Amino acid sequence: MLEDGPGGGEGERSSSKILEDMKAGGADDTEPEVSVLRKVHVDYRLGNGTRYTGTFTHRVPTILDQQRMGVLAGVRRRHLPPEALDDFTNRLVDQAAYIAATYTETPGWFDVDQILDPAMLEKLYEEGRRHDSQFLGACRDLAQGEEEGGGPEGEAQEGVGEPARGAAG
Repeated sequence: MLEDGPGGGEGERSSSKILEDMKAGGADDTEPEVSVLRKVHVDYRLGNGTRYTGTFTHRVPTILDQQRMGVLAGVRRRHLPPEALDDFTNRLVDQAAYIAATYTETPGWFDVDQILDPAMLEKLYEEGRRHDSQFLGACRDLAQGEEEGGGPEGEAQEGVGEPARGAAG
């Protein structure tokens, strides 16, 4: 598991403190609809009969976690640009980096670098992304207010994670 870097200055909150607030229901003490943590159960059998079962804990990634994913992916690609690798290899790299950064508890048998079947990585990756989407979707709904697409004074707001209008992309 990756460790948090040095703490910020006065008035800044560490990613650990932010996660504590999210787990506790946020700064306004309301219960979140979707928790920042989710258990993922796996019961998987290889063609040779080897069975893998266990429970993983997925955490919605912080901005720092997302930065770590990019660094891990770069290291796994040996600092080559993604275009230098085939699509399948890039997908495995991205999935392994995501899993390493967001799964905080794994069964003893699990080692992201030793898994034989890419479908298992795919399952964990998809389960994690589904959780991210549900969690962040709940955040977007709260940020947009009661009226659909309306922000303060009824103006449409751009969603979290969407490029700004007119941004190059």
